[in-house]
Amino acid sequence: MGAAYFLVVEGDTTRQTMLDGKALATDFDAIERLANKHGLKTPDDYFSQSPDEAIASMADIMGVEVEELSDEEIAAARQGAADIWFDPAEGITFAARLIELIENDPSQVDNPEAILLDLKAMQDDLTQLQSENKRWRFAVDF
Repeated sequence: MGAAYFLVVEGDTTRQTMLDGKALATDFDAIERLANKHGLKTPDDYFSQSPDEAIASMADIMGVEVEELSDEEIAAARQGAADIWFDPAEGITFAARLIELIENDPSQVDNPEAILLDLKAMQDDLTQLQSENKRWRFAVDF
């Protein structure tokens, strides 16, 4: 079972985007090293969850219904949650810089073609969000 990064749109959290995100998640370590080496944020820096999402995620990880969580577990999930949204321009710049770095030296990541497809889809999605004046964040699907 794999993971995937996907875009969540503020005010439209069920919106479908073009970003597949599996390559970003699969080669996360290399992307993180590349980003850190060049002073960029990592994909995880663009990740956030609302308190309700954090509670649902905790229940899912534990294999229980939300109603089965203890008050302490719910409090812990809420405490770790921060519903943070980002300007599309920041994400477009992030993706463009990673694209440039990977195109200049594809050996820095395991599957450059797939990662470049993800990053270009991310740019396209964020360009659309920018035209709509909508903010975004990453979520991860496991």
